[in-house]
Amino acid sequence: MAPATGFLPDAERATALDHRMRQRLVASLAYVARQAGEHLDLNAVRLERALQRISATPQDPLVVGAYYELVVAIELDELDRAQEFFDEILDRATDAAPPFCVLPLPDPATSRDGRRFEQLFNSDADAPFQIAPAPEALASAMATRVHEALTLLDQVSPELAAETRALVRTIVLAACPAPEDQEFVFDGASAFSLWGAILLNVESHESRPEMVSALVHETAHNLLFGLSTDGRLVLNAPDERYDSPLRPDDRPMDGIYHATFVSGRMALALEALANAEATALPAQDREQARALAAESRAAFARGDAVVHRHGRLSPLGEAILDSARSWLKKVVDIS
Repeated sequence: MAPATGFLPDAERATALDHRMRQRLVASLAYVARQAGEHLDLNAVRLERALQRISATPQDPLVVGAYYELVVAIELDELDRAQEFFDEILDRATDAAPPFCVLPLPDPATSRDGRRFEQLFNSDADAPFQIAPAPEALASAMATRVHEALTLLDQVSPELAAETRALVRTIVLAACPAPEDQEFVFDGASAFSLWGAILLNVESHESRPEMVSALVHETAHNLLFGLSTDGRLVLNAPDERYDSPLRPDDRPMDGIYHATFVSGRMALALEALANAEATALPAQDREQARALAAESRAAFARGDAVVHRHGRLSPLGEAILDSARSWLKKVVDIS
């Protein structure tokens, strides 16, 4: 069944997307096992048990990450590493959904998980960034802000909060030691190859509206990743570059499409905050949410204009953005 393309948050759809992503992972792992089985030591019973667990239950995003490293190792004919990654997947697969967690980036120099987060989140060759383990105090303060933001979302937009929890299971907190001459400062990241995880910069998102906006921003990327499993949303060539609504550098159309949709989702969340009762959010935070919502609407309009002029979208991509346009055209009273 094709996924619903509506712009508004939908926790049931998010759960279905996670289920579908896991079914695709199971099918691909089974295929790899059949094709590479004679070169790898795979216990059939253990493999079947892991595939059943992945099919039935949400998994740690690092299971998906290990799969992507497995595929690369096989393509490079690095069979020892392929064996290691396959064994890891079978070990990590669980019959109980992992709890939602906020965790500091493990040191990539000493941790396999940290190295994987560092490599796979840094998936944009046009805008590479450096990340490092965060100072304990900053990571602890950020973790508190994340949980407060989710509680706030529960109050002002329960469906958006539920969708966020259905799409994101792990939030990784990192420092970003950017060079002084670097225009782009890392605030957060998502990656298809780490489905269910997002990365946040511990030195950003200091206020409640900013923290809510960051969570919604990165979750919206994951939503688009899930919606695109049936095919591309954008048909432009990857080497085409256009003005970005959120970044100073020119971006591929796929990045502009993502930024446009994400800006709309940020406006939706921020307007919910701006409309919140005083018991949910102080007046100062509601004023900031109102200002940030206006910025997000303007970013959506800029991005949508670029997509309209230059974008070549698939029917699915057009339907998703049309739904966002319809919502953004509403006159919303946030006084």
